[in-house]
Amino acid sequence: MWISQGKYMSDCVRLNQDRAGFMTSMFWTIINGSQIFSFLFNSVILGNFEPQVLFILTSLISLVGIFIFSILPEPEKDDSLPSKPENPG
Repeated sequence: MWISQGKYMSDCVRLNQDRAGFMTSMFWTIINGSQIFSFLFNSVILGNFEPQVLFILTSLISLVGIFIFSILPEPEKDDSLPSKPENPG
């Protein structure tokens, strides 16, 4: 899943190279924000419920994330971008 996210982001950046910095910073903001949220979520759940409840909830959240990622549209290929130059050697 992690590799797929990086590939999807790099494909999107290729289409909008002028916004590459914004897209990369937004990606890392979401990743770091999700870590803060997950720490708080885990502490609340573990403080009030059995560990099995945490496992079930995080499994469901992961499945929802995988589903959302699977329905994202594929970035369109931009033919106007220059292709990778061939090695003249």
